[in-house]
Amino acid sequence: MAGALSWANKAKLLPGGEYMLFQNSGRLQCWKISEDKLIRTHACSMNDASVFDFAADIIEDDEAVILTCQRTSNEPRQNFVEITILGLEMETRDLSSSTVLTIPTPLTVVLSAVLR
Repeated sequence: MAGALSWANKAKLLPGGEYMLFQNSGRLQCWKISEDKLIRTHACSMNDASVFDFAADIIEDDEAVILTCQRTSNEPRQNFVEITILGLEMETRDLSSSTVLTIPTPLTVVLSAVLR
């Protein structure tokens, strides 16, 4: 189908091995491995957006920085990048409260940022 959104499920183990980020059908989830527990699901800042790629790293013992590349599904489609600081010990489900930057970008900028 021309112009359809698509994504592959993808997992990334965060340094230290205690947490895993999982891209699941356009959503980004954070799992605590030792408890086999979903602790957070990313809430995109735009209602019709989906995560199509991400990168992450631990910046403190209990914090991770997550870069998500997102795309809206409605025409005209928009691409943007969000940077989120995630407190790993917080017990909330919504990551949007930790978003520190949202930048609209052309798709080429989004892809080159993730592929580096």
